[in-house]
Amino acid sequence: MTATVKLISYAGTIAAPVAPAGKFSGDSLFLLKQRYLARETLAPDSITAAASSSATAPGGTEILEVQVQDGKTVCYEVNPAGQTAVAATQASPWLSGRTILHFGPGWTLSVIEAM
Repeated sequence: MTATVKLISYAGTIAAPVAPAGKFSGDSLFLLKQRYLARETLAPDSITAAASSSATAPGGTEILEVQVQDGKTVCYEVNPAGQTAVAATQASPWLSGRTILHFGPGWTLSVIEAM
């Protein structure tokens, strides 16, 4: 079996507008800054890890949204640019559903379907 994992990179977040304008707000709702910078789909299985392309995190990337196929769980490793890439294994941390990760330009993500 394989799991579908969608990756979407963003330049950051932005505070949602407060209506009416000028109304005091002691806190804010933050939204992903649109338009996304890049996207990629991975299809790891439980034996072989799949890694994203560094092009999925172009200059200005600060956030990576990870969407894991419903009913699936993957193990992951974040690999910052300039560091030796680590492939995800069954011992790596787990992700399922939708997760937002801190990410940077040229970084990659390695995923493997959890057993």
